[in-house]
Amino acid sequence: MTESLRHQAFLIAICAAVFLPNLGATHLWEEDEAYFGRTAREMLERHDLVVPWFNGEISLHKPILMYWVIIAGYQAFGVSEFAARFGSTLFGIGSVLLTYHLGRRLFSPGAGFWSGLILATSLHFVVVSRAAVADPELIFFCTIPLLLFASGTRLNRAGTTPSPIPPNRPISGSELSWWGWAGAYAAMGAAVLTKGPVGCVLPTAGIGLFLLLCQADIPAPDRSGRLLACAHWLWRVVHPFAIARTIWSMRPLTGVMILAVVALPWYAAVGYQTDGEWLRGFFLVHNVGRFVNSFESHRGGPLYYLVAICIGTFPWCIWNYQSLRQAWAGLQTGNPDRPAYQLLLAWIGVWIAAFTLAGTKLPHYVLPTYPALAILFGAFVDAWLGRHFETSRNWLRASWLTLILVGTGILVVMPLVAQRYAPGEEILALIGLIPLCGGVWGLWASEAEHRRQAAIVLAGVAALFSVTILGWGAVRIDQHQKSHVVAGWLHELAPGAQPRLAALGCFEASLAYYCNDNIRHVSNIDVVGLFAPGAEETYLITTDRLLAGVPDPLPDGVAILRETPRFLRPEKLLLIGRSDSPVRVVQSVSALKP
Repeated sequence: MTESLRHQAFLIAICAAVFLPNLGATHLWEEDEAYFGRTAREMLERHDLVVPWFNGEISLHKPILMYWVIIAGYQAFGVSEFAARFGSTLFGIGSVLLTYHLGRRLFSPGAGFWSGLILATSLHFVVVSRAAVADPELIFFCTIPLLLFASGTRLNRAGTTPSPIPPNRPISGSELSWWGWAGAYAAMGAAVLTKGPVGCVLPTAGIGLFLLLCQADIPAPDRSGRLLACAHWLWRVVHPFAIARTIWSMRPLTGVMILAVVALPWYAAVGYQTDGEWLRGFFLVHNVGRFVNSFESHRGGPLYYLVAICIGTFPWCIWNYQSLRQAWAGLQTGNPDRPAYQLLLAWIGVWIAAFTLAGTKLPHYVLPTYPALAILFGAFVDAWLGRHFETSRNWLRASWLTLILVGTGILVVMPLVAQRYAPGEEILALIGLIPLCGGVWGLWASEAEHRRQAAIVLAGVAALFSVTILGWGAVRIDQHQKSHVVAGWLHELAPGAQPRLAALGCFEASLAYYCNDNIRHVSNIDVVGLFAPGAEETYLITTDRLLAGVPDPLPDGVAILRETPRFLRPEKLLLIGRSDSPVRVVQSVSALKP
């Protein structure tokens, strides 16, 4: 077996060990998983593979590809949590392999291996690779253009001796063949079917920025002329002719044609079948609107995504400083790794800058940067292990001490958090022992110059931490979810029937998924009408706090049939209905009224 096959087999095994344990053991989580899982289920039941539907209405949130992936899982395994998530796991594994090949081409086989391992065990990437969301597909299809571009230009150093690229011969988009660009744009078309225009705009902007940086590359100026040289360099980057030349080298006509072939048919079909409603809602509200305004209070400052990335790449983020310092050294003139670092940093910079400018901010928006970030970390680990790059012993100590502090913080804070939001789950604090013990072990190995052992320890911490949180901790927390409990109540109260359910102020997507029915939204003034004489049999789900705000008294015979603490909220979840059926009545509604 060749080295490449051994590396890939090991990475697939690691992915299986991290992504698969208890994959279907938890119910779908709010809000995204339950929403997307229900949408795919409703499409399947309607036999409609074009228009996304949720709760009886057209769903405007995401294009179609993710739903097709979830539907394929349902058809292969039956409707279940495992089936909804399995497609994400496959795309997560695919992204790890793409990252391995990209790191191998940009740097070395060792760097590629560590890059794939780092991505496979980075906390946020593991989370989405185990969830029924669109991010794994987006990461996969956005990484393909990067790999094709690196493979088809002089960036590809797989099997070659590193040598500097002559400054008078900068890398150009014309080096990539027509087939290379066609494949890149086809992948972007699939990304557009996954999350919309961002799947094309930002990948082309990332590669385009790299090409502009290459065209403007000039020798480092001396101190006396640094300001003038920087101004000259910036002018060469933003010069209209340079931008036009770069765009043309990226075969834009080919891009338009390929994107139209891949993505346009579905967009045209959904626009036709919804009389343009889906197109208006998706592009104007969920693209332009989210960029211009902050939706649902999802806002943040200019450092939002830097903090999100540090958390999302845990525990590898403890080597942030060392990786950035090596990247800075790699950017120096004459360094053979300079083009590789320019490509990775251009890619990362475009995604972070674009979403930093956006009004709505969510941590998963920059997940397509994770393969590039993993390669930065992987290149450092490979160089550090080979003693090609040295870093301060004090910074290494600070890194391991950071890991120790995180573990200690989990041990101290987790019982307090669990006591408030998930009583009885204080044992989850033991998860902190993983980074704590790993930090102590890694610090000892680093001090003793056992570098490979230190790197293996951090990889073990990363894998075990993710598996423990998501394969054990999430299962314990899941016991406190309530939507499937409400569905069980309805089956108990109306066996063999499909009772209607209305929600007052506490509608959750998981209710629609587990009740497998459309749920009516009602306001305070609509509640009494639900139980009026002659109205169809309906149950109301609400909370004690919201029920107390209903202005009119409910009809006689209406009572609280079931109640339970609400998931992660300091209130009770109530099921209200007519009490003339032979069921146990918890209490009368009037007992809650002041």
